[in-house]
Amino acid sequence: MLRQVDEGAPTSPTASLGRLDEVVRRSGLTVDSDIDVGEPPVEVDLAAARIIQEALTNVSRHSAAGRARLSVAEISGKMVITVEDDGPSVVFPGGSGYGVQGMKERAIALGGTLEAGPRPEGGYRVVAELPL
Repeated sequence: MLRQVDEGAPTSPTASLGRLDEVVRRSGLTVDSDIDVGEPPVEVDLAAARIIQEALTNVSRHSAAGRARLSVAEISGKMVITVEDDGPSVVFPGGSGYGVQGMKERAIALGGTLEAGPRPEGGYRVVAELPL
């Protein structure tokens, strides 16, 4: 079943890897980035950008961290996206949002995977693998 779209949803241009600077700026975080990918198919580009946007939004909203690390790399025919922070390891069981669920749905729709959860050393990590 599809979720109802909020009528107050943003109407600005769609996020893409080419607009990552804007996505990072909107997050309000200091983001250390390492991006090393070619030009992916459009559907992968859009999904990757939205996953990154949501992951950074989650750091900003749910973590005491003011800094995040972003890595986007092409490994064995996949785009591998990692977003992590070193804030306190906090899990919000039964959260009211659809952030992680939405990221997983985007990855799975393309035949990829997404894992998200606390890091053993503290903080939170999101890792998505999207086929190219």
